[in-house]
Amino acid sequence: MARLPCIIFAAVILSYAAPAFAQVEAVGSRPGYIYDDAGVISDEYHEIIDTYLRGLDDATTNEVVIYTIPSFEGHGITKDGTEIQDRDMLANYIYNEVELNGVKGIGKEGKDNGVLVLMSLERDAGGGSLRIEVGRGLEGDITDGTAGQILDRYLVSARTEYEETGGIEQFDKAFLNTAVALGTQTGYIVDENNVPIPADDYVPEEDYSWIIPVVFIIAVVGLGIAFGGKGRRGAETRRLVLWRECRRLRRRLGWRRWRFWRRWRRRRGRWRLRRRGRGALKVISGCL
Repeated sequence: MARLPCIIFAAVILSYAAPAFAQVEAVGSRPGYIYDDAGVISDEYHEIIDTYLRGLDDATTNEVVIYTIPSFEGHGITKDGTEIQDRDMLANYIYNEVELNGVKGIGKEGKDNGVLVLMSLERDAGGGSLRIEVGRGLEGDITDGTAGQILDRYLVSARTEYEETGGIEQFDKAFLNTAVALGTQTGYIVDENNVPIPADDYVPEEDYSWIIPVVFIIAVVGLGIAFGGKGRRGAETRRLVLWRECRRLRRRLGWRRWRFWRRWRRRRGRWRLRRRGRGALKVISGCL
């Protein structure tokens, strides 16, 4: 009985301390997750998004990095002494080769589980300004179709508004929603601890892009089965049938009438050859 007050006191202390232990500070494995050279993300949202991405890394080991530039000209990232001014090439080079705060590449070694969100305020020569580069380890979770849906839903509309009005305030929520959507795709759950500002409830649409190649393969196989008789074996079958018909006709006509009929068919075949082309003689005179 003497220990009962001590147990009650310890339980009260732990009940007050539990929330503090529950809210573990996100650490992450990289020095930084946001490289906003274009200056489109406010300090408030920079901290929120960075905290979310660190928590995503801690929980799943997946690394999502945001990289913005003002233009594809003058950003200073070069390969073999030449600045990369193509959107896709730049995204791939940043993902694999560029050192960001001393860390080369995005994603864990051996897992290739990184994601790069690249945005330029100005478009490249091909008209592109947005790109989500996904490592092979996450291609099953974030397909090309899913990445396109996320861009279309958030950053494309934000970029369009910027091109129309020149404002950049919309990029705060757009990048937050993009980060949350990518984390959701990899199984990371959003709550008020890692995203204090409510984010959009992203529910990706079903990706049916895989159906097209499957239907194409089925169609090719079906056509091959249906028209396979027109190949070499089909030609041999047609020749055999033609030979049998010729023998049957020769028996019915007799030798003399057969020779007369054959000469007549040859003359008729030459006449049709002049009218229809060389292929007609082969068809008409096939049993001569």
